[in-house]
Amino acid sequence: MDFAFFEQLSDEEAGAFLENYRKVGAEHLPDLEQLVARHGAALDFSVGSIRAAFEVVARQVDTVPTALDESLQAWVKNSESFRAGLYEFSDDSRLLVLRLSYYLAETLIRATGQGLQWGVGLADTAVQHQPVVEGFRGGVQMSPLLVTENLLRRLIEEPDPCTADDVDRAVASWRGLVNGADSQQP
Repeated sequence: MDFAFFEQLSDEEAGAFLENYRKVGAEHLPDLEQLVARHGAALDFSVGSIRAAFEVVARQVDTVPTALDESLQAWVKNSESFRAGLYEFSDDSRLLVLRLSYYLAETLIRATGQGLQWGVGLADTAVQHQPVVEGFRGGVQMSPLLVTENLLRRLIEEPDPCTADDVDRAVASWRGLVNGADSQQP
């Protein structure tokens, strides 16, 4: 996640980025639908379809190594978990990540139906100027880009069927931050 990119945006530019992200996400959703369908699953904006979409995309994305930041302390540089994460998604794979992040957010908004909506991340927060889903209790905002990247990294780094349960747990956690009983229905 390129936090610096979003931090440097003005409020107006962040709003324009959000609108373009939503427009392009909706326009290219059929591409993601076709990819997922080729693997026997369907995107129907149900909460249950999110896991299948992540499982398919995790098997399709390519990564490229990133350089080790030599200025980091040795205990960080030498940790196995840190070294395992020294990669970025390839340019083509970033498109898949963007499409999947749009699907994740749009599905939560549609399936939850309790006041969730698109917005721009608040200034001086980790999600500053990023596309977010807002309307969670306590003013919490979810960056679908950040959540998607983190979940895909988890699936790539630990390709175990049980790891896909993390997608379900993440979705349940976000849904748990929504007011109203309907937020927990599949």
